[in-house]
Amino acid sequence: MDVRDSPTCASPTPAAAANASASPLRTVLTGLRGGLHATFYFLLAFGAVASLLDGSLTPLAGLITVLLAGVYASGMWWRPAWLWLATVTFLWLGLMVHAQDFMWLAFPIAFLYLHLLRRWSGILAVLGLWAAAAFIPRWRFPNDWELAMAIGPFIGLCFAVAVYYAYRGLLAEAAHHRQVAEQLRETQDELARSEHNAGRLEERERLSREIHDTVAQGLSSIVLLARAAKANSHDPARLSEQMATIEEQASTNLEEARRFVQDLASAPAHTVNDRIDSVIAAARARQRAVDVPLEITLHRDGSLPTSSSRLSEDTANTIVRVVQEGLNNVMRHADATKAVVTLTALGGKGSPAELSIDVIDNGRGMTGAIGYGLTGLHRRVELSGGTLTIESTVGEGTALTALIPLAPPPAQTKPMTKSSTNPTEHRHG
Repeated sequence: MDVRDSPTCASPTPAAAANASASPLRTVLTGLRGGLHATFYFLLAFGAVASLLDGSLTPLAGLITVLLAGVYASGMWWRPAWLWLATVTFLWLGLMVHAQDFMWLAFPIAFLYLHLLRRWSGILAVLGLWAAAAFIPRWRFPNDWELAMAIGPFIGLCFAVAVYYAYRGLLAEAAHHRQVAEQLRETQDELARSEHNAGRLEERERLSREIHDTVAQGLSSIVLLARAAKANSHDPARLSEQMATIEEQASTNLEEARRFVQDLASAPAHTVNDRIDSVIAAARARQRAVDVPLEITLHRDGSLPTSSSRLSEDTANTIVRVVQEGLNNVMRHADATKAVVTLTALGGKGSPAELSIDVIDNGRGMTGAIGYGLTGLHRRVELSGGTLTIESTVGEGTALTALIPLAPPPAQTKPMTKSSTNPTEHRHG
């Protein structure tokens, strides 16, 4: 007899058990299984009482009834399952020989056949079960036997087969829903991990930009100033001026570093206009200290809002970083004699909607690939909802233009654009 493993024998995982208890469909299926076992014991008790009342319950039949009740109850621990099923069938046949009132046990036993045997083996076994239930009484009790005693069990067992396969369909549906729920949970976990990793990468990128725009640039300036001071060690007055510039640059850098360590938790004490003035002044002082002539001019067309409700800290930081990175590239790479920074408030008198920032030089133009500084600046402006455009022609200078909305950026930032009059438009940042 070829037998399948019973699903009730498998130990469910905690997740599967949680799904089963939470699913109404699984609750229904559990109720059906419990109803089957209750029906078996009810029909067993009914057969025993009916046989006792009509005097056909012999002591041997009573003993078999008790044995059948015990064997059926121990089915969870019997291995292999087919041996348990064969024992239940053998004991039931023994009862049928002694009393025909146990015929109704064929219905719950039919469910066991269908459940534990493969499809066609189970159906053939149910036919054999019907033959036993219909014709053993005809052999043992011919005077009481009627044709209806064969037709009735046949119809009942056909209905039992139909009910069982409906149950199997519900069970498959429940398993499908459980699998879908598990896949959904795994997908949600994977999405959460991806979002966490994306957040970590975004935070790492943000910290990298902040380090580059504050500590790294400040230290780079200090190194250049220290080299210039070393070269002018024979001139005390010049050396004193350069050391003062180094001290001022180091103090500014230290202030930025402290604010950075605090994760920008508190807004800068100065307004964005004051910070831009400080950037311009520091750039001029650096160029004087390293004896590289560079005329830096600042133009303002319109005024920026100073209220934090109109100008967020992130927007203010972006504005300052655009000016700072633009001048840093001019000083480090352009070999220019003039640089003009223009701030133009657009979109409304007294309450501008956008700010246009232009950093233009008359240097040699871009001749190399874009560097980390400008790449980070592109990303910073993009996150603010703005655009960054770089135009450069070799030998004629470079124009860096940023258009930054002063209101909070939309949920989806606008794409960053770049245009150029020359393919070789980028230089290291």
